[in-house]
Amino acid sequence: MTATFDAVNSRVKLDSTGWAGGDLTVRYYSRKAGASTWVTTVRGADAVPVSSGVAVTAYDYEFPWAGTGAGTVDYAVYSASTGTWAYAFATAVDITAQAWLKVCGYPYLNRQVNPDGIGDVERSGRANLIQIIGQTAASGTVDVMSGRSVPVSIPTTTWAERVAVDTMLSVGGVVFLHADEEDLGVQSMYAVVQRATVSRRGKVHGVKARFDLQLEEVARPHYAYAGAVGTWQSVLSQNATWQDVLDDYPTWLDLAQIAGSAADVVVS
Repeated sequence: MTATFDAVNSRVKLDSTGWAGGDLTVRYYSRKAGASTWVTTVRGADAVPVSSGVAVTAYDYEFPWAGTGAGTVDYAVYSASTGTWAYAFATAVDITAQAWLKVCGYPYLNRQVNPDGIGDVERSGRANLIQIIGQTAASGTVDVMSGRSVPVSIPTTTWAERVAVDTMLSVGGVVFLHADEEDLGVQSMYAVVQRATVSRRGKVHGVKARFDLQLEEVARPHYAYAGAVGTWQSVLSQNATWQDVLDDYPTWLDLAQIAGSAADVVVS
C-alpha cells in the first residue's frame, strides 16, 4: 500500500496492489499517527473495486490535522473477502497556514480559501424551561449546547475565482472547513452554509469580491456520502468522441481517475 500527500489538491492518494483473485473490493482506513484503533473509514473508500490485483485509487481529503505544523497520518487497507491487511504508516501531511473549503459530495470543487475575516463563534443552548404551578423558579430540562455557528469572509480577486466559489456553494450539501487552526484562528468543522452574501471590493465595476458565509456546524456525514474525482459529465466535457475516450484511457481504472471541474456541475 502507498499513501502520498498531494499538496496542490490537499488530499492523500491511496493505492494498493498485489491483491488475490478473491479480493473483489477493499476498504481504506485512516487515523492519527500512532492511535490505537482504526475508527475512521476514508470517505467513499468503503468498497473500492479491485481488478487484476490492483485497487482503484482512492483519495482522503479529510486527513487528521494537529494544527501545529506538518503532521503524520496512518493508513490501512482491508479486504473482508480474504481478511488481508496492508499499511502505510506515518504519511506526512501539511496544510500549514492554509484553510480549505471541501465539498464532501463534490470533491473536485474543493478550494483553498484565505479568510480575511472570522466572526464571533456562537453556540445556542438547547435547554427547555418548564413552568411549575406554585413554583416561582422554572424547572429546566438540559442538553448539550448546539454546534458552533460562525461567519467566515472569503475574498476573491478574479472573475474566474468568483464564479468558481459561487458554483461550489450553489451545489449545497455538507462542507468541511479544513484549517490550520492555530495559525488562522479558525477551527476545522463540518458545516452547512446557511447564508452566502457576495459584496464587491474596491472599484464599483471591479471583479474583486468577498463572500460572507454563515457556517452552521453539523456532525461528520457517513463515509458513504461521497463523490468521485470526476463524473460522466467530465468525460463528455473533455472528449469529443468515444474513440477519444478509448485512446486516452486504456482501462476502466484509468477512466475512473478522470478529474472533474466546476463546469461539470449543473445547477438549475
